[in-house]
Amino acid sequence: MCDAPDTVANLMASLLQLQELKLQGNSFVAGTVPKKIGEMTDLKLLNLSANSLNGGVPTELGTLYKFT
Repeated sequence: MCDAPDTVANLMASLLQLQELKLQGNSFVAGTVPKKIGEMTDLKLLNLSANSLNGGVPTELGTLYKFT
């Protein structure tokens, strides 16, 4: 069986030059916000709304400065 949150986090690690990440409204997105998103330094747009995420925003996301 596939653990979707871990799979998504591992996939994100290989997408470091991604500029937009839109995962809103996905029932498979649950757990905490992956810290790996903070390594996506080219990220300009991040939408994680309407998911089953919990916990706070990882401090690693504070390094992202290209949001518009």
